[in-house]
Amino acid sequence: MWRLSLYGTDVAAPAAALAADISGLVDVPAYLFNDWHAVMTFGLAGHHAASARVIAANSRLTRPTNKRAAERAGLRLLEAFAAFAAGRPEVTADLLIDIRPEAHAVGGSHAQRDVIDLTLIAAAARSGQADLARALVTERAARKPAAAPSARALVLANGGAETWLAW
Repeated sequence: MWRLSLYGTDVAAPAAALAADISGLVDVPAYLFNDWHAVMTFGLAGHHAASARVIAANSRLTRPTNKRAAERAGLRLLEAFAAFAAGRPEVTADLLIDIRPEAHAVGGSHAQRDVIDLTLIAAAARSGQADLARALVTERAARKPAAAPSARALVLANGGAETWLAW
């Protein structure tokens, strides 16, 4: 749902239904990867207080594996996605640009973690950071040439301009 929303699809209704299903779990962190998805769901549903509770619960971790992952990248990842959902893309961009090298600590496959890069591109566009958006699209196109059109579309769907992508 998060990916669809990045491109402008309204996913509020299914996100709200899913948020209702998982709302009883927010105070008990399970695994950072799962909690990250909970933050995305709550954010899409507009349940920002629930996202804050997930982040708070993860800041009190004591289990070594999750605690290390949270310290390396997990807490900042949760905060970045919560900020994006709350309309603070500049905060998202600042947090995500720094944790990209450590994002693997939260688990998931490369494809699953790709939503981090997509959200960073969208955050750069929404916050008016043309140079960052251009650099990220250029990097993505170099890594995955077939993804260039969708990366360009992502910039445009999030308020960026076609002129940002001319080089």
